Amino acid sequence: MSKQRGGISWLGFVFGGAALLAPAIAHAQSKGGDLVIAVAADEEPASLDGQIDPYQSTWLFDSLIADSLIVLGPDGQYKPDLATEWSASEDGRSWTFKLRKGVKFHDGEPFNAKTIDWWISAFKGTDNEYMVAAIDKVEIIDDYTVKFVMKHPEPNLLFNLSSVFMGIPSPKAYQAAGS
Repeated sequence: MSKQRGGISWLGFVFGGAALLAPAIAHAQSKGGDLVIAVAADEEPASLDGQIDPYQSTWLFDSLIADSLIVLGPDGQYKPDLATEWSASEDGRSWTFKLRKGVKFHDGEPFNAKTIDWWISAFKGTDNEYMVAAIDKVEIIDDYTVKFVMKHPEPNLLFNLSSVFMGIPSPKAYQAAGS
C-alpha cells in the first residue's frame, strides 16, 4: 500500500511540475509571425477601422486590437480600461477622465491626453460620428487628464465610449495605415 501511495505522489509531482512548466515552455516558443483568426461572417470587413465599417464584421477584430476608455461589465456597470476614473459635472455639460499612465501602443508610442484629443476629433465625418457628436471640444488638463466640454448633456456618453468602435489605436500607426 505504501508503494502505491509513493507512486501516486511521484506521479503528482511529475504532472504538477509539468503543469507549472507549461507556460514557460509555451513562452519559449518562437515569437513573431502571423496570427490568423477565423471568424464566421458573410463577407470580409471593409476595414478594421470601426469608423469606416461600423458593422458586426469588425466588432471582434476591433475588440481584440484596441482598448477603449471604459468597458461595460457583465454586471451592467462601467469599468476602467484606458481611463482609470471619470466624473461628470452636475449639469452633465462636462466630463473629466483620468487616463492610465505607463501605456504604450504596439509601436512604442505613448498613450496620453493628446491621443484622446486626436481620437475624438478623428470621428468627425465618419459613420460613427454620432458617438461623440455631443462633445464640443476636448480640453487637455495635463498629460493624463482630459475634459470633454459637451454641447449638451449626453445620457449615452459612457455607453458610446465603451463601444468596441471606440477602441483607441496608435495615432502614428492609424495615420500610416491610411484608409
